[in-house]
Amino acid sequence: TIYDRDDQISLVKRALKDLGVKPEGNLAPGKIIAVISRAKNDNIPPEGLRDSMMGPDVSVYEEAFRRYNGLMKAAGAFDFDDLLLKPVEMFGMDSEALGRWRERFTSILVDEYQDTNRVQYQLVKLLCGPGANVTVVGDDDQSIYSWRGADIRNILDFESEYKGVRTIRLERNYRSTGSIIAAPEFDPGYERC
Repeated sequence: TIYDRDDQISLVKRALKDLGVKPEGNLAPGKIIAVISRAKNDNIPPEGLRDSMMGPDVSVYEEAFRRYNGLMKAAGAFDFDDLLLKPVEMFGMDSEALGRWRERFTSILVDEYQDTNRVQYQLVKLLCGPGANVTVVGDDDQSIYSWRGADIRNILDFESEYKGVRTIRLERNYRSTGSIIAAPEFDPGYERC
C-alpha cells in the first residue's frame, strides 16, 4: 500500500499523540512530514537527524520519525519517498538481488540529472555497477529543486564518479531557432482538425 499525504498526516498525528506532544507550531504534522521526506531523500535515518538539524525539537522529530517508520511497517505501507529508499536499502543488504537487477539493465538513462537527490544518485550508482552503460542528461545551470532535496553535486561530480566518461555539450538552442522565431503568429481564423 502506498500512503498519500493524508495517510502520512494521520500517522504523524498518531506518533505525536503517543509521544504526548501537541501537533502545532514547529511540531505541526506537515512540518514533520517535510523533515521525514527530506531525511529519506538524503538517506538519513531517524538517529541521523541530530547531525542534520538543530533546535530544541530535534529529539521530538527523531522519535516521531522512528514511530512513523514503525507505524508504516506495521501497516505494510510505503510512502512515496520509500519507493526509492527501500530498493537502495535492499540492494545494500542483498547482493544477490542487486546482481539480478543489474543483469536486467544493460544501459541506464537519467534525464534532468541536475535535479536528482542523494537516494536517486545511490540507486543509479548501485544499478550501474562496474562497467555499466550510464547516460545522464542535465545542466548544472538549471538545477531548481534543491528545496526538494536535489543535490547539484550529483552532476558536478559525475565525471569523477564514473570512469571513461564522455561529455557532450549541447550549446546550440534548438528550441528557439530562427525558423521558429520567424514563424508567423497563430491565425485565429485557421480551422483545426
